[in-house]
Amino acid sequence: MTALSTGLALIWFAGFWLLTRDKVPNLWRLFIGMIACIIGVGIAAAGIWPMIAAGYPDDSYWTLGIAGRAGVLGISLFGMAGVFWLFAVKTRIISSLRTQVSGTAWALFDIAIGMLVFGVVLTVSPQVFYTFYQFIFEGLPSQWVIDGLFDTAHLQVIATFQANANLADHIAGVTLWAIVPFTGWLHVQHWWRG
Repeated sequence: MTALSTGLALIWFAGFWLLTRDKVPNLWRLFIGMIACIIGVGIAAAGIWPMIAAGYPDDSYWTLGIAGRAGVLGISLFGMAGVFWLFAVKTRIISSLRTQVSGTAWALFDIAIGMLVFGVVLTVSPQVFYTFYQFIFEGLPSQWVIDGLFDTAHLQVIATFQANANLADHIAGVTLWAIVPFTGWLHVQHWWRG
């Protein structure tokens, strides 16, 4: 992050808050919130801007045909939307249960739970993509490709936005960090509406 990227992201999030603060989150607004938080984190993550500008030319995504790219994109978007919907349900439950502990503590607990859930989803996702690849590449054997229950090494890689990372890792990193403003937005909306 740079001062410029942080400033632009804060302006983005402030504008998003002003547009949504009086709106009750429905499914459509949750989707818009997910997109806005992903864009905001993408703005803040200045380290990935050069790769975005270059279009990830050496990424394995470009070796797939049109159907393969569409499938990978569809699985990714559907998975992200599903995970953020799950986060919104989780936040609604936590907001309704919170009692004497401060709202900030509940929000931090909610963010931690969201990141834990994301870590599990990230660990399981290679199996989903491998199953899809079995449909588009002949001869791939049926096998389990998940290495362990929770891939902390991969989480560290995506969380730091390494310059030489691939497109999937950068998307996963942006999604990971988008949990923070998304969950915060839901908690502040709950507080704002009383």
